Amino acid sequence: MAQKAVFPSKRHGYNAMQKKQQRRATAMQKTGSAMGWFFRCGIFFVIALAGFVYGLQQGEKNWKNMNPFQGNILKNIEVSGNYMLAREEVIMLSLLDSGMQMDSIVEDSIKEKLQADSRILEAKVEKKFPSKVLLEINEARPLMSAYESGRWVVYSEKGSVLPLSRKTAYQLPVITAKTKNERMLCASFLRKLYEMDSLLFEKISQVSVSHEEQGIEVFFNDVSYKTLFALDSSWNADTFAGYRQMVKNFDENLSETSILDMRFSGFAFIRKKETRRKNG
Repeated sequence: MAQKAVFPSKRHGYNAMQKKQQRRATAMQKTGSAMGWFFRCGIFFVIALAGFVYGLQQGEKNWKNMNPFQGNILKNIEVSGNYMLAREEVIMLSLLDSGMQMDSIVEDSIKEKLQADSRILEAKVEKKFPSKVLLEINEARPLMSAYESGRWVVYSEKGSVLPLSRKTAYQLPVITAKTKNERMLCASFLRKLYEMDSLLFEKISQVSVSHEEQGIEVFFNDVSYKTLFALDSSWNADTFAGYRQMVKNFDENLSETSILDMRFSGFAFIRKKETRRKNG
């Protein structure tokens, strides 16, 4: 059997050792030069970098605080959403005027001024660069009327008086309210009904608040009885759909009804008319 050849480990000659020592010396020299440059010049580089970063941070902060409207004056006012109110009336209520400094116009303040008027339900104010202001309003619609101090008064869905004619008052539900709180309850109820079922709203003739019954009393012009709804503002689409179902499905049973009680969710109670009988 032939024996395997065994080779001795590799030997480095004199020249190889010299080259290896030269490479080490060169590497150490470069490292030393780099360290020397850092100690001589690197400190200035670090300071310059720190200054650059600080400048960026300050620039970002100044940019955020900068007012793009500064120095511009108001030149254009756009009004939208107005039907009863004229454009000039809306601008007058906002207290805006051409030539005002744009940076002096506070949107929330203008919004509050507009919404303080009984004829405006909601308002949106927006500044547009460089010199324009947009005024978008949602007018308060006439919702109900009342006979007070010998005259007819029209109230909006905000419960505020609207300067409208007696003819308009005749076309709206009539409320009986002794206090402002009662008037606002009637307004809330009628606004919700109008939003949920405008056709049913048109059938209302009278609305009042009954503390004795703890409910809102409603008279519809197509039935002879009174309907009671809850006082707690829990009205929703099901409330009025339930009333419609009662009138449709139990019309004959309601002929002798005095009060239809819809104050409780999911239930309806019928109170019959009281009948008097003669003795004998």
